[in-house]
Amino acid sequence: MLDIALLRSRHDAEMDWPALSARFAAAGHGAVLVDTLSWAETLFGQPMPAGMRRNDEAIARMERAVEVGGRTGLGTSLTWLLRDVAVAFRADPRRLLTAIRRRMPAPGGGG
Repeated sequence: MLDIALLRSRHDAEMDWPALSARFAAAGHGAVLVDTLSWAETLFGQPMPAGMRRNDEAIARMERAVEVGGRTGLGTSLTWLLRDVAVAFRADPRRLLTAIRRRMPAPGGGG
């Protein structure tokens, strides 16, 4: 989801969403694309691409997962993490990418 959000923040105008949607559907993964874009809309404030509709059931599944996790303690941490990521991404998508790069091992550096 974060990968798609980052790509969209930089290249959305160049993306051929009808063609991408058709390719995902042909591979049997059309719902995966729609669900991921729906979550990105909710968490990162990116509107759905033109001609695509948000899957409200995907949003409800995400909310239930966070709610169930909240009863076990995991959901509270997940909620705060998702909120922080969404706030950081909305403020400056490049800042979030920089933070991710810092956590990635250097090429050829192992592990």
